[in-house]
Amino acid sequence: MPSSTPSTTDRERAPSPAAVAAADRHVEAQREVFLDEHQALIEAVYDIAAADDDLNPTVARIVEHSGLSNQAFYSHFASKDELLLAVLADGRHRLVGYLDHRMSGANSDVGAVEEWIRGVMAQTTDDTAAKRSRPFALQADRLAAQYPAENRRSVELLMDQFRGAVRAAAPTVSPAALEFAFWSCLAEMQRLLRTEHTPTDADIDSIVAVLTGGLGLE
Repeated sequence: MPSSTPSTTDRERAPSPAAVAAADRHVEAQREVFLDEHQALIEAVYDIAAADDDLNPTVARIVEHSGLSNQAFYSHFASKDELLLAVLADGRHRLVGYLDHRMSGANSDVGAVEEWIRGVMAQTTDDTAAKRSRPFALQADRLAAQYPAENRRSVELLMDQFRGAVRAAAPTVSPAALEFAFWSCLAEMQRLLRTEHTPTDADIDSIVAVLTGGLGLE
């Protein structure tokens, strides 16, 4: 009958609880370093764009601004375009959070849709937001063509948010009208950023009226 007691070889092969805990701490520390470096590179692109409107900074400048090394850069991104894609996705995540905050203060479902549109347009009226966003308005189409699946994932965050707000206000709105309003809003934001044109309050009121009217929310 085989013994249920582990052999000496088995005991020697199995790591001790202390060793497992130490390994876990090491992995977690390495994870934190990786995340910190990743975000530092993203923030460097934002900072450069906000400081001097450099729409296409070199890898060398990004690395210098981040305080990291070339080796660190290429451990995160295979190219500068991969970093720009990551910054574009990060910006869209932040925009979703900002729009959530605006929409939460609306006093009606229609008002939430209006706040979503106004929040998107606010990216063109706030000087800091415009400087941080302009490089990606200029390069979004190129990055979308180069990385279609990755780009689609971050766009869908905004689409899902907009779709939910519109469906709450007008459950029977057609998918075609909803998509037209969504893409029209994003396209107008990008056009304004590209041309460095700041819309007036009246301009934004008109945009809101046209898009909500097309959705039947008047």
